[in-house]
Amino acid sequence: MVLLDYMPSIPHYQEAFIDAFVLTMLVFPTLYIFVVKPLTQNISMRERLEKENIRLVADLKKAIAQLQLSEKKLKGYFDHATDSIFIIDPDTDRILDCNIVAYEKLGYSKEEMLQLTVGDLNKKVQLNERKKLFERQISGENICFETCHTRKDGSDFPVEVTSAMLVDEGKKVLQSIVRDISERREREEEREQLIAELKNALDEIKTLRGILPICSFCKKIRNDKGYWEQVEVYISKNSSADISHSICPECLKKEYPEFSQDVLSKIST
Repeated sequence: MVLLDYMPSIPHYQEAFIDAFVLTMLVFPTLYIFVVKPLTQNISMRERLEKENIRLVADLKKAIAQLQLSEKKLKGYFDHATDSIFIIDPDTDRILDCNIVAYEKLGYSKEEMLQLTVGDLNKKVQLNERKKLFERQISGENICFETCHTRKDGSDFPVEVTSAMLVDEGKKVLQSIVRDISERREREEEREQLIAELKNALDEIKTLRGILPICSFCKKIRNDKGYWEQVEVYISKNSSADISHSICPECLKKEYPEFSQDVLSKIST
C-alpha cells in the first residue's frame, strides 16, 4: 500500500491491523452516509406518516360522527314536523318517502304509503296536469296551490301544497309540504256566511236620507223616478216603518166637528 511505503518496516500483523483500521475509517462513514442515515430517516418518516395517518383517521371518525348526528337531527325534524312532507319521484309519480304526520293523517302505514303515487292521494288533479306542475318545479319554480287529498277511508279534506325541486344523491326529486286547511276553510265559510247575513240585514234596513220633495198642497212625495206618491206609500217603500192611519185633534175638529168634543174628552180621560 502507498501509505505503508513511507512507514518504517513493521511486522505483518501490525500491517494487517493498520490496513483494517484504514479500511474501517473509509467504509464506516460510507455505510453511515449511504445506508444507516437514509434508513434512520426512513424510519423517522414512517413514524411521522403513521402519526399523520392516526390523526387523519381520528378526524375522519369525528367528521363521520358529526355527519351522523346532523342526519339524525334532520331526520327528527323531518319526521316530527307538524305538516305532512312528501318526497316524490317526478318521473314515476311515486312517493319515495314521507314523514309520520303524512301517513298518519291519511290513515296509512309507512309501508303502504311508499307503495302509492301522488294520484292515489290527489284524485282531482289528473296525471297530465301533475306532469306540468312537476316540469315547472324541475325548472326551478316553487309552487303553492290548494287542492284536496283523499284518505284511506275515501274521505276528502282540503290541503295547501307548497312544493319545490331538490337533488338527492344526484337525482332530481320533489319535496312537497302539505298543510291541512280544514279549520281555515271552516273559518272562511263562517266568515262568508256572516258577511252574507250582514248584507241581507243591511238590505232589509231602509233609511230615508236627504231632501224629500213634497207637495205643499196634497202632501205627495216625488220618488226617484219622478212620480208622485202618497206619503204613506213612499215611506213604506223606502223604510222599514209600517203605516197606521189615524187622525190628529186639529183634523178631527175640522172634519168631524160634531164628534170632536166627545172623542177628545174621552181621549183626555
